[in-house]
Amino acid sequence: MNERQAWEEIVQEWKQLDKLEDLNQRLYDELGGAIMYILEYSKRNNIVLPHRDRLFKMVENYHVTCLSIMDFHKKIKSLPRENQHDFKHSDNSTEPKYLSNI
Repeated sequence: MNERQAWEEIVQEWKQLDKLEDLNQRLYDELGGAIMYILEYSKRNNIVLPHRDRLFKMVENYHVTCLSIMDFHKKIKSLPRENQHDFKHSDNSTEPKYLSNI
């Protein structure tokens, strides 16, 4: 496997990771929204929920998890992308070097 193929494979895995992060965030958003709706609905309609405190704890955990995901996503987004790696050659570094006669 040459360097280009390796980078293409890394970029493909990167895209899959980015998509997975997006799907996780959507799932957490749906879950958090559903729990908040249940809590508000039960309050508005005077419905006693068993383990209501656990639902509030889930909402709290949701926020902590979402913040962790967002921090991780920011770190991923700040890493070099395709064709932006740190060991890139300068324009003339790949040109042949000629030694002058001494």
